[in-house]
Amino acid sequence: REAVAVDDAPTVVRFSKGAVGPAVKAVGKAGGMDILREPKAARPDVLIVSVGALAPMCLEIADLLDAQGISSTVVDPRWVK
Repeated sequence: REAVAVDDAPTVVRFSKGAVGPAVKAVGKAGGMDILREPKAARPDVLIVSVGALAPMCLEIADLLDAQGISSTVVDPRWVK
């Protein structure tokens, strides 16, 4: 529905041949992106940008970084240019 609403630029709808993967619930939204994980620190050290089916892996990476004392935010943009 969002791609159809764009009338001032070209759009592409891409269907992957691979599995979609498990659903990952957003904890918030900011600037047209789903926030998948908020940082534990007031200011994160790292921003991880997830795209589609990579979300679960990006959340695992955030957990690994957290175990090393590195704070991160994980976001999933609605659009990738």
